[in-house]
Amino acid sequence: MDDLFSQPKLAPTRKVTLHFDGGTPCNIPALGFGIGYGSYRYTGLEGQMGNGEPIRVSHGIPCSNNAAEILTLCVALEKLAEMGSPETTHVHVQGDSKIALKWLNVVCGQHPKGRTKKVATGTLLFTESIGRLRKAAEPFNKIESEWLQRDHAVAAFGH
Repeated sequence: MDDLFSQPKLAPTRKVTLHFDGGTPCNIPALGFGIGYGSYRYTGLEGQMGNGEPIRVSHGIPCSNNAAEILTLCVALEKLAEMGSPETTHVHVQGDSKIALKWLNVVCGQHPKGRTKKVATGTLLFTESIGRLRKAAEPFNKIESEWLQRDHAVAAFGH
């Protein structure tokens, strides 16, 4: 609920679908995580970079699959905000990571249990990625999430 001093949100004027996936070549902490990577693509951005085409990212650091998924989502949201008008953009996020989508819902205040004081646990990188996700999602008018089965990500990105 907005307080009396909040600016009312503008009506969304564009809807963008963001499909993402992330991973690492080694997700076993005892063996040392592999270098995190990911891919994302947008639809609904006719005439702009990344519309429909996969964009690949290397996070350049060892991380778990979950951290790589969240970091990929962060990069995609940050780049989308840089393209302009996040305050009137409705983002429909699709992915196969239930953990990344759960944390997206938590930071957007859309967790099924309402606002939650849920605290991220895991590696330092994982908990820091949740904070980065909160900042990346904040400028957008509306964000909703949709879980898709793994085969959608494999078809879209090949990983």
